[in-house]
Amino acid sequence: MPNIYKKLKTIAKTRGGYFILIDPEKIPDNLSKFLSHAMDANVDAFLIGGSTLKQFDLNELSLKIKKETSIPVLIFPSGTHQISQYADAILYLSFLQSHDPYFIIGAQVEAVPIVRNLKLETISTAYLLIDSGNVSSAQRLTNVKPFSRNDVSAVTNYSIAAEILGFQFLYLEGGSGAKFSIPNNIIAFIRKEITIPIIVGGGIKKPEDAREKINSGANFVVIGNLFENNNSYSLFKEFAEAIHI
Repeated sequence: MPNIYKKLKTIAKTRGGYFILIDPEKIPDNLSKFLSHAMDANVDAFLIGGSTLKQFDLNELSLKIKKETSIPVLIFPSGTHQISQYADAILYLSFLQSHDPYFIIGAQVEAVPIVRNLKLETISTAYLLIDSGNVSSAQRLTNVKPFSRNDVSAVTNYSIAAEILGFQFLYLEGGSGAKFSIPNNIIAFIRKEITIPIIVGGGIKKPEDAREKINSGANFVVIGNLFENNNSYSLFKEFAEAIHI
């Protein structure tokens, strides 16, 4: 069994990491071509999952990716229904800012028998939602109010708490269809206060935006919606060049 966490930690220590999010509701029409360009761009991992309660056949998608690429597959779940035995690992998310215990620890407890039975590698990840200019799927699903883009103190304190509690990763999310990306000053402030790797996703629309996230202190950048609607596959490598610094 590959130790994906160890591999990602090594990347975080040496350069920026490049994740592509594939929403099972929005799989590219030509998935093989999509995967081929991702391979050519040296994408570091695929995140698969969607912020809905819909049932998806993640097994089929995971097998397709594993067959046509050597890129690790990480489950990015919205619930226990989004787990695949063919993934390499799962981001074991805890929605720390929620006031509903289910999203902090309840869903995680429900998933234990499934994850243990599948012997699926888990990467404990604190998940924080920051206002991105619209109402995201994650916000609708959980009814959680995002942090204000100006509330650097609150986001930082939650991030420090996540590291103290022993989380392996911190995920700063703008949400699906974000108008704006996570502010660079928030990333930079948090980077000074914690040592665990930081994943940043949502609203990153240009390679230079991705580079700014890495320069501000993010370890991994997630690109999602952009590739769902854009046939300019040259962007795969442009993002890679911006992120892999």
